[in-house]
Amino acid sequence: MSKVPFRWLGNKVSLLHHFGSLPNTIERIIEPYAGSMAYSFNNAKRNTKVVGYELDDRVVGIYDWLSKTTTKEIDSLRVMYEGLSQDGALLSDVDVCQEIKHWLSLGGAMLPVFRNKIYPRMKHPNWESVKKCLPLIQSNNFKIVHGSSHKIIESTTGDMLFVDPPYWESGHLYDADSYHPSQTIELINKANIPTILTYGDFAPDHFREYNFNVLERITLNKPRKDSTSRTRTEHASYINCHSSLFYSNVFDILK
Repeated sequence: MSKVPFRWLGNKVSLLHHFGSLPNTIERIIEPYAGSMAYSFNNAKRNTKVVGYELDDRVVGIYDWLSKTTTKEIDSLRVMYEGLSQDGALLSDVDVCQEIKHWLSLGGAMLPVFRNKIYPRMKHPNWESVKKCLPLIQSNNFKIVHGSSHKIIESTTGDMLFVDPPYWESGHLYDADSYHPSQTIELINKANIPTILTYGDFAPDHFREYNFNVLERITLNKPRKDSTSRTRTEHASYINCHSSLFYSNVFDILK
């Protein structure tokens, strides 16, 4: 069963089975747009190093808290949570640190449009999933960098990138001055290491340099105004590597 430390809009939990297992030659996973880091938490092996880059200081704060918490504290939070009315419980009613309030607010999604706000109601965390993530978060193999990955990633042999960039076409969610797909392209080209790039409908338009495979076409719950169904297409591009080799545990770099 997949595990993540918190829910996150656009994470790739439902697509993990498409990517296969981590090749034995990969020693470090780098996620330049961290979020809940679903790929790393479900593919890192015992000695795999994991580095995530994250701009949102609230998310960085959550990881910092998780790096110091215990399973006992998680269980205590669960008892506290279940003792409150799940329909009416407000975060303002809970006497815990701000990082825990942020974490408890991530029941379904956290959009950048809400970066300066806190969800008023508590959501239901996946308690067991969180506890399964703690060993990696609290190990010496895990690191979260608070800042942009676009200029500071240093890569070496044995590294790979898992790149799940912001959905740039959703202009109301992201400041056009703070992100552009060209930054992702520059990052990938500069690193020049095996890379999995995932994106939604506009992958072939925004990242024309790369060849994409269609992973899934997903029917969305909310129909169009004319009652016709809406779909989202999930894409992946395997750069500097063969996609099939994720399933053979051999990472053959393309020359």
